Amino acid sequence: MNLTFSHFYNLTSTNQRYQFALKQLYERFDADHCFVGKFIDNDKRVKTVMYLADGKEVDNIIYDLEGTPCFDAKASNDVCCVTSGLQQLYEEDEILRVLSIEGYLGLTLRALDHTPIGIMVCLFNKEKQVSLEEKLWFQELGHLNLNGA
Repeated sequence: MNLTFSHFYNLTSTNQRYQFALKQLYERFDADHCFVGKFIDNDKRVKTVMYLADGKEVDNIIYDLEGTPCFDAKASNDVCCVTSGLQQLYEEDEILRVLSIEGYLGLTLRALDHTPIGIMVCLFNKEKQVSLEEKLWFQELGHLNLNGA
């Protein structure tokens, strides 16, 4: 992983760093959707700054946080992980239904003063088990993504 981290720091633009981080997530977790988003509108919504679907960059979106797993992740200092049954837990979240999302891995990105500024997310169309080691790796990447941006 150290080689990955050094490569990350050698990238010159925020866009390149987001792209690299999301590609790493896609490859490591085989995620159906990965994105980095910034909180907007007094932290009530998220605007993605880079979004990959099936490993390819797609248009960014804006969505409300209320009633979503991202809302719960925003309130946490830890990695938020739901391995299955996500649609049943968050019945109001229409995007989960539209995209057939069953699993979630998310982390709040924080400024150096620990203020929440955004979120990094992987979404899965099937049940996804995530080991403690993978959660720690995900958290580490989130810290790099924040500090390198």
